[in-house]
Amino acid sequence: MKCLIADDAAHARELLWSILEDMGFDILEAADGEEAIRLAILSLPQVIVLNIGLPKKSGIEVVSTLRRQAPLQKTPIIALIAAAGQYEHTHLSQAGFSRVLVKPVNPAELRAVISEFTC
Repeated sequence: MKCLIADDAAHARELLWSILEDMGFDILEAADGEEAIRLAILSLPQVIVLNIGLPKKSGIEVVSTLRRQAPLQKTPIIALIAAAGQYEHTHLSQAGFSRVLVKPVNPAELRAVISEFTC
């Protein structure tokens, strides 16, 4: 199974990579919103983990674009936010995110959320 990680911070991508690789995913990674859109449309991952604060296109712009693509309409997309109060979870859910996690990501919480969608 494929997972797309989109985060502009290399250390965050490395942490996510190690967690998801241990879960058996083939990992694709993007450092900005435009690259995330391109990779998602080309590779059709089973799960996407998407930082909200991406350069070039925000995470909200990315999820909005991806939800308009028929093959990605139901793909689980997990938002990563920098602080609990940064965005209202309701707003992010309405934007198209499946779940919201606060950074730094708790590995056990990420595994549990992804397992909900992939089991």
